Amino acid sequence: MKKLLAIPAVIALVLVIAACGDKDSDPGSKTPNPSSSNGADGPLGQVKWIDGETPSLEFPIPFNMEPESAFRIVKAGDGDEVRPGSVVLPRFVLYNAADGTEEGSTYEGGQDVPIIVASEEQPGYPFWQAMNGQRVGAELIVAWKAEAPADASAGQERTIWLGAFTITEVRPTRAAGEVIEQTDPNLPKVTLAKSGQPSIEVPAVPAPDHLVAETLIKGDGRAVESDDSLLLNYTGWVWGGEEFDSSWPMDQPTELSLAYLIEGWKQGLVGVPVGSQMLLVIPPELGYGSDDKPNIPPNSTLIFVVDIVFAA
Repeated sequence: MKKLLAIPAVIALVLVIAACGDKDSDPGSKTPNPSSSNGADGPLGQVKWIDGETPSLEFPIPFNMEPESAFRIVKAGDGDEVRPGSVVLPRFVLYNAADGTEEGSTYEGGQDVPIIVASEEQPGYPFWQAMNGQRVGAELIVAWKAEAPADASAGQERTIWLGAFTITEVRPTRAAGEVIEQTDPNLPKVTLAKSGQPSIEVPAVPAPDHLVAETLIKGDGRAVESDDSLLLNYTGWVWGGEEFDSSWPMDQPTELSLAYLIEGWKQGLVGVPVGSQMLLVIPPELGYGSDDKPNIPPNSTLIFVVDIVFAA
């Protein structure tokens, strides 16, 4: 199985910590909001951005700062805007501020690493504040203190990470491409709200006894592979029209690993271009079979409308 953050482990760890948060937790329990300053007196005033094919940062070693996190805008962008719920594809180079070690870079042929800018503000997590409202082309310096390990001794210094980030793309959080007209009257009719959230009308006919994978919108990205992790928006129903699950109320895509999903998803999504929207009608033997799941009776035929936002 591949993970969306399948890059050097330290980069994956710090981006997971920094970009993800518990939106149901008490904001007061989080660390303070990052500090933003373009001046020499700010927490990142001694950090210098060096232009190049791969940008680099110069800073005093060891580098320290008082706030939990900080960011500085080096250059404003003029492309698509980053909004709450956006999927951002940045290029970045990351340093350990204690000794200046470069821990990894995605500027030269590196893997795209999506950062989901959460749909709600997350105090203490720097990427929400640093990237929300920026535009494609922006160059940012972001710094944050790593969470202390559980076995850390009293007074142990916490690692500070410094990164140079260029926002290169803001991905749509819904399918985008050629719309394919539905013509089979025996399949659910899909209607999209302005937001992209789907609803369906299920025909009064018996459910198909085989897998149906119908393209509703054809994207132009690379084909989904069997070991991919995916960023998706989706809604699921049982045949008859009862909804049992949806990512849309979260206002941001969700990550799912294809290898761990039901067989109907595996067969229905492998080979589909990223950016597509698929209607999946999954018979029980490719779904949950005779298992009794919450809101899914045994031997149910399942219906999904799936928007494939990103794959890696």
